[in-house]
Formats: sequence, structure tokens, C-alpha cells
Amino acid sequence: MYQNLPQAKQERVEAALLKEFSTHALADAQVARIVSTANIARGAFYHYFSDLQDAYLYLFGQVMQAVHRNVPKSGDMYQATADFVNGAVDSEYHDLLRQHFAHNAAMLPSHQPTVDLPPIAWAQMTLCHETIRLSLIDSEHKAQHLANLKHALAKLAE
Repeated sequence: MYQNLPQAKQERVEAALLKEFSTHALADAQVARIVSTANIARGAFYHYFSDLQDAYLYLFGQVMQAVHRNVPKSGDMYQATADFVNGAVDSEYHDLLRQHFAHNAAMLPSHQPTVDLPPIAWAQMTLCHETIRLSLIDSEHKAQHLANLKHALAKLAE
């Protein structure tokens, strides 16, 4: 049903979701602020989303698609991670992503880690994801986080 809304209304709702979830952790988010900002009825919110978590997951999915879309494809794990981090930190979504990694990720259903990877590939994947998390939470030190990743990946490749 949400996808059938006029584009302008979808943009208002998504902007309101982005504002709310960029400034408040999921646990502190309020439908009242979202509907007020979006200028929609409270009932409409629940027509579009089952609850705040559903709205958050929808928005987070949209944001991740947008951020990934701007990352050049690279076979180099370090470069792909650096491109993702730099793109995310410099995007309009940085505050949302910081909230996600600092507060919201732990509240959401977890994705099971890929345990069937070879140990080195698993370590590389884990290091890249942790570098992303640290860099988005603490973007002032992203250069150091990325340098540490580069060094660690080089050591794993030896």
C-alpha cells in the first residue's frame, strides 16, 4: 500500500522517518513525532507500517540501498570498505547509520554470521564490518580505523 502513495507523500514520510531515526534511537522514537513531521494521520502510519520497527527496517533498507549504490564495485576488500565508509560518513544518512550501529542494531533481529566461510575470508569479512561500525560511530577517527583495517588485511594476506 505504501508504494502506491503519491511520490511527494512517500518523500514526506521518508523524510520524517529519517529525521526521527537520525536523532532518536529506535527505543526512543515516537510515532507522534513522525506523523507530525510528515503531516499524516496516526492511523495512516499504521496503515503503511505495522510498528516503529517495521518503519525503521523499511527506511534502513532504503538507506543501505542508496549508500551501496554509490560505492564503486571493487574486488579489493579494503577499498570497498573505505569507499563505503567515506560515502556513508559524507551522506545525509550518516546520523541514521551512527544511531543504527550505536543503538539500534542490537535491538533488531540478528542475521546469523556466515560460518561456512574459510577462516581467512571470515576474518576479512568480520574486520571490514567492524571497521564500518566503528567508523560510523566514531567518524572523527575513521582514518585510523581504515588504516588499522588495511594493516590487518595485509597481515592476513601474508
